[in-house]
This record gives sequence, structure tokens and C-alpha cells, in this order.
Amino acid sequence: MGIKLEEMLHKHSLLIHNNGSPTYHSGSISTAPDITVTKGIIQYGHISWSTVDDDLRSPHDCIVIEVKNQIQEIKREVIDWRKFDGDAYKERTRSVLGGLLDDGHSDPNHGIDDMIKELIDKVHECVEELACKKTLSVHSKPWISSDISDQLKILRKKRKKYKLRRSPVNAAEYRKLQEKVTDMINKAEYEWWLRECKKLADVSEGEKWRRINRLTNQAAASDIQPLKKDIDGKDVYLFED
Repeated sequence: MGIKLEEMLHKHSLLIHNNGSPTYHSGSISTAPDITVTKGIIQYGHISWSTVDDDLRSPHDCIVIEVKNQIQEIKREVIDWRKFDGDAYKERTRSVLGGLLDDGHSDPNHGIDDMIKELIDKVHECVEELACKKTLSVHSKPWISSDISDQLKILRKKRKKYKLRRSPVNAAEYRKLQEKVTDMINKAEYEWWLRECKKLADVSEGEKWRRINRLTNQAAASDIQPLKKDIDGKDVYLFED
């Protein structure tokens, strides 16, 4: 029956939602004969699969599937820590935190919770005051450095110039710069990919798979099956792609 189920999943590209939890209990025996499979449902949001411990007068557990809508933030503003001025932050916080210390000494009845809240608020204010912001989108690429970004701006200007006057000279300059920028991006992406791969050995299993999904450009919910089969002596996982 297992082989027949495997063939059916592979033939119709079905997705298993079970997480390994037992769904059947009889005395001291717990097994998972109840398998939840779907096709195409993950496009509607994050899928959550779980069992319920309610007494249903049956040895089989109730299975609950939740489809949660994913609202993906297209753009968000974050602090560009590479450009953060640490020396200016040090000088700014010196006076601010010194003032908090003086206030604490002058008011012995000041509660510790209030002091902690004031400290956190002041630190956040100093950061926001000095921080440079950058906008990230779902299409942002971490290997795009400031040098590449500057070259892309120049490339856009060259393209605009070429569109306005399609002379052989403008065309040659535009194509030459285009090849240069493409090579820079490909090299930066490859070097970033290698750096991220080297970090995998030093992280936990959960973090490791999160990074692998990022490196392989996997979606949060993918059609990768947790099954493998032997085909001509090789272990092959049941991927839809």
C-alpha cells in the first residue's frame, strides 16, 4: 500500500501535509495511517496541519488544516548598519545616558521598570537620529553593493542616452558598460553564495534549512515532498519541479 501511495503522489504531484504526528491510537500503539494530501492549495496562503486531542469516540484523531493568508510586505525601510556612524553614536549616547544617570541619582524613588523603559527609549532615539535608512523590497538582492548600485545608475543613464540618440558610438558604450555591470553582478552573487554556504556548518539545523531555502530561492511553502524512492539504484526525492 505504501508503494501504491507513493506512485499516486508522484503521478499526480500531490503534496503531503502530515508533520509526523500519530493520528491513530490503540492501547500502547500509536501510528499515522491518516495521510492528508492536496494539490494547489498552498497558493492560497500558509498551510498549518495539526491533530486535535478531543474525544471523538474513535481511535483516530481529528485533523485540522488551516489556510492563513500571507500578506507580503512589498517594501520596508531598514537601517543601513554598514553606513552607521559609530563614533557619532558614542558621543550622542554619552550625554544622553549621562543625563539619565543624573536623573536616577536625584530621584531615589524612581522605579527600576521606569528607568529601563527610559533607557530603551533613549537608545532608540539616538539610533533613529543618526541612522541612515535604506528601502528593501521582496526583489532586493543582498549581493548588490554600493559600487554595483552606482554602476547601475550610470548604466541607466547610458541606456536613456542611447534611446534618445541611437548612434553606433552610444550603442557601443551602452553594450560595453552593460557587459561590465553584468559581470560585476554575477561575480558578486557567486561570492555571496559561497560565503553563505560556508556559514551552514556553524548554525543549528532549523537555521540551516532556512538559509538553504534562501540560497535555493525556495518559497516559504514549497511543493517538495518528504519522500524518496529508488530509481535505477539512485535515491530520488519526489519534487514537483
